[in-house]
Amino acid sequence: MRRVYARAFVVALLLASTPAIAGAQTFPADGAWVMLECGAMPSFDPHDDEPAATAERDVVGDATYPALYLYADATHVYFRMRVDDDAHRGGTFSPFGWGVELDTDADPRTYELLVQVDGIAEQVVVARNTTQRVLDDPSDPTEVVITSYDPATYARAVPAAGSGFGGDPDFFVDWAVDLSVLEAEGV
Repeated sequence: MRRVYARAFVVALLLASTPAIAGAQTFPADGAWVMLECGAMPSFDPHDDEPAATAERDVVGDATYPALYLYADATHVYFRMRVDDDAHRGGTFSPFGWGVELDTDADPRTYELLVQVDGIAEQVVVARNTTQRVLDDPSDPTEVVITSYDPATYARAVPAAGSGFGGDPDFFVDWAVDLSVLEAEGV
């Protein structure tokens, strides 16, 4: 399972600055997404950088085509991740996971929430990491599932127009969670 970090303060900033209203089934238009940054650079991840993470498991991005995006409205927070292949074929997600870890305690060595599309359980999940087994370890598993959603209305995979890392078309994995759930968790 591939996880990419995002900072909770970025989510909070976007929540405060995005006034539109939409339901979970109504994902934002391509131009509405806000790119996430790593430091002062657009979020990035080189193609084929991990042997076990290929095709739909390979998160990709650079300065021209960033890897991660975010959007929020009055009721939901939406996450978007660029991957090297289609993660949703034949009506289901591939048996992997795509997620974002959120740091809510200002300790960059840990994460407190995981928001992910779980292709094995076929659900969108918000889970809490209550016990940090190893600091600075993004593979540290969560212990508590806070809520889950049906991916039929809370997740999708769509073509990523214009980008083609590895020489073939890329895709976005998009998913949504209720804003109230994240607010209750301190985001």
